[in-house]
Amino acid sequence: MQDQKAEGQQEHQLAAGEATTSTPPSTPSLERKHDYAYYRSVFGSHPMPFAFLDLDLLQQNIRQIVAQAQGKKVRLASKSLRSIPVIRRIMAADPCFQGIMCYTAQEAVYLASQGFEELLIGYPAWNEQDIAVVARATAAGTHITLMVDSTEHVEQIELVASRYGVRLPLCLEIDMSMDLPGLHFGVWRSPLRTPEQARLVLERIMASPHVWLNGLMGYEAQIAGVGDNFPGHKFKNAVVQRLKQRSIREIALRRSAIV
Repeated sequence: MQDQKAEGQQEHQLAAGEATTSTPPSTPSLERKHDYAYYRSVFGSHPMPFAFLDLDLLQQNIRQIVAQAQGKKVRLASKSLRSIPVIRRIMAADPCFQGIMCYTAQEAVYLASQGFEELLIGYPAWNEQDIAVVARATAAGTHITLMVDSTEHVEQIELVASRYGVRLPLCLEIDMSMDLPGLHFGVWRSPLRTPEQARLVLERIMASPHVWLNGLMGYEAQIAGVGDNFPGHKFKNAVVQRLKQRSIREIALRRSAIV
């Protein structure tokens, strides 16, 4: 892990040297206004299309996340970070960044080949070819955790794992949405809501010599992904805020019971 971070630091120094419009991360220009007029003046003569990253603002985001984490570990989501150098830069910025939640099995194996560790696939993989690439990577020494939310997922992964003679780590996904009369507050991610429902899958995992439980995950989309501060929508904002407060209390109890 230290070698990976050292390599990332070297890449970041090169990137900072090439970005002539950005100051080094150690001396961020927080007072500069990063608005449309600013970027238009910087890239006015640059041929389009192109992509760019403002390293000052990235560093500002990193500092804010580290402060809000308050010592907790933060797993990066590769679905939102489609650049290996950027992922390396963030990983090297602070020890709180640990692991990656990957979009697909194929992507997880690729990231493992790039030296990244503690990889979690954020969605259940069913295709035998996808599970097979993870099994082969596991046999080669990598650590990639597969997501499951049913006994059928466990059995499918178990079938492929047995062919390659490996034990694959699994993460059990728990539903964190809140059901109210006439309203499903959240997303449809998992059929597992209660300890009794989770127990059936957990017992199936424990009975298998080819898989093992590595963690639990609950996606709180109704809290993280629903806006509640829109100008001119005071009543709606208040309703959403109340729903979020109620949901936070409910999912804390649900998570604790399942753990």
